Amino acid sequence: MNCSKCGHEINGNIKFCPKCGTPVEAVSEATEELSNIDVEPETTPVEETVVEPETPVATEETSEEEAPVAEEETPAEETASLFGDNNEPLFEKNEGSIFDEAPVAENDILGDAPTEELTQNQIPASQAPAADPAMIQQPAYDYGTPEYIPEAPKKKFNKVWLIVIGAVILVGAIVALIFCNFRAAFSSPKSLMKNALVGYVEDTFDKNQAYYDLRAQTLKDDGKQQVVDATVTLDDGFKDLLDNYDVDMDWLESAHIRMEVGAKDENNVGANIYGGVNGVDVISLLYLAQMEDEAFYMQIPELSEEYLGVDLSEMSDDELSGAVASLDAISQMGQISNEDLKKLAVKYIKLAADELKDIEKDKDELEVDGVSANYYTLTATIDQETSAAISVAVGEEILEDQELKALMNIYFDYYGSNPVFAESYGISSTDFEDWYDDFLDSVEDMVKEQKKNLRNYQKHHDGDTELAELIVYVNAKGDLKGFELTPESEDGKLYAYYPEDGDEFGMEIGFVDGGSESIITGSGTKSHDVINGDFTIKSDGDEVLEIEVIDYDEGAYEKGHIIGEFVVRSGDDVDAGGDIATQMLANLEYDILFDSSKDTSKCTVTIKNDSVSFATINLETSYGEVELMSAPSSYLDINDYENEEKYADSMSFKTLIANLKKAGVPSEYTDVLEQYEELIH
Repeated sequence: MNCSKCGHEINGNIKFCPKCGTPVEAVSEATEELSNIDVEPETTPVEETVVEPETPVATEETSEEEAPVAEEETPAEETASLFGDNNEPLFEKNEGSIFDEAPVAENDILGDAPTEELTQNQIPASQAPAADPAMIQQPAYDYGTPEYIPEAPKKKFNKVWLIVIGAVILVGAIVALIFCNFRAAFSSPKSLMKNALVGYVEDTFDKNQAYYDLRAQTLKDDGKQQVVDATVTLDDGFKDLLDNYDVDMDWLESAHIRMEVGAKDENNVGANIYGGVNGVDVISLLYLAQMEDEAFYMQIPELSEEYLGVDLSEMSDDELSGAVASLDAISQMGQISNEDLKKLAVKYIKLAADELKDIEKDKDELEVDGVSANYYTLTATIDQETSAAISVAVGEEILEDQELKALMNIYFDYYGSNPVFAESYGISSTDFEDWYDDFLDSVEDMVKEQKKNLRNYQKHHDGDTELAELIVYVNAKGDLKGFELTPESEDGKLYAYYPEDGDEFGMEIGFVDGGSESIITGSGTKSHDVINGDFTIKSDGDEVLEIEVIDYDEGAYEKGHIIGEFVVRSGDDVDAGGDIATQMLANLEYDILFDSSKDTSKCTVTIKNDSVSFATINLETSYGEVELMSAPSSYLDINDYENEEKYADSMSFKTLIANLKKAGVPSEYTDVLEQYEELIH
């Protein structure tokens, strides 16, 4: 049989397992369960042998709980049903069963004990070995509990793999860094030029996006509720200038005008205009246009309580639409997003760049106003064949471009609503679909003509006549730092250079057309998005204006706000000439300070000459609620000449005179009005 504890095969009539010391009687419970299995017993008779169970002697250390429970004597018949001759088990040992013998040598446990087989009949009960107390404490084997399996040792993470993974990440980062910072060295000339042009366009729109979207959203939400307040403060320099002409204006400290434009809806549009001096509103003009009622009302409260009115039905459609075109234009502009414009610009830049060919790549130095840097130069020659290919690619896209059509519709509504704008911007039709169809017809004719030219150039190989040369300057990252577009048939050039050396930069933008040229050039520094610099505007070689930039915050502009100071002075080549007053005006400088937020834009212009200030202009634009006048119950129709006399009779200068006196206007001005007041009344 086998030990109920460790499964070791037990031969002979022994009371305890020679391997683990478990009493042999503990197997009886297990054998009872196994006896229920239908197994044919051996027919060989088994001699009955009564084996008296050995009573273990408990040691002092053995507690009640640890003492083994005495087991009932196993009858010989039950034993015979489980074991055959020589006590060999009748069951085949299945792999993985409880009968598997542990691979431990028997002499590891028994030492020098005799190993010959002993049967139960051969060992008297009196000669059975005494039970070891330690063996007695071993619990009986529980067949319902899985055999103890030692936990497999946990695998330790191999640090070599950690090093390998880290090395791969590091190498990838270095490769990405090299590619991003030295992209120009690895890119083909064509892709480099295309990406540089597209990147420049995207960057330009991105920098303007926050400001544009903020203004557009404000116009969309509050565009018809706008307040513009302009105040001019006269300083000592201006008063001294007037003294040269014997004009005494010491009493005049400031003058202001405020315009409030509002629209309750598309059918009720109005404005309140106030003018005053020294901080006092002296006179005002209120008007209201009601489109549904086709009526226009106006009042000057300081002169008369009467309202003047006009029947708008007598106005032509063009005159009527022109009267409110500015307000409609404001609301229409709010519908155009910066993102829409960027998508269109990028799309057509890519189409044109894809048709460029034979681009040469080189290196050259770019220098402006003492700031120089070495850049890659990409030179593309635009010949007749390339020009035709660009025209076809762009034209075919325009014919199918619905996004362009949507923006053109807004453009049409913006300018087409005003006859003056419409004529200036080539809008000849009052219907958008008709106007846009005419536009597409002209594009389609152009595409057909250029396709024909392109086929001829490709067939006869005679389209290599150069039309223009395009040179693009890019840094190691592939960012555009300058360009030149030079027509071959004309004496002209359009160019822009922007070399950088650390925090220093140079800038030159020029347009040359024949013998005429206009250039802005200069240099400065850019640190943490704050720009400072000095620039000069030249015309045909003469310095016309000088511009000093002080703490212009480009980062704030990219968030939608203009913050910075610009000082504009006359150039060195401006001829002052004339008298003292003319010389003073020619040598004036204009200190312009911008400060804007979401709801308010402020601009302060200080006009001065050296340290002497002449005047200060404060211009503030805000968006919010505007209270308009209500439609009057009665009014004087200005188209009726008889109403002119009625209005004159209703006029009074008393309120106007009182306001002027309150503002500190000298009596020499108010006396004239008082005399006129007496005449009309």
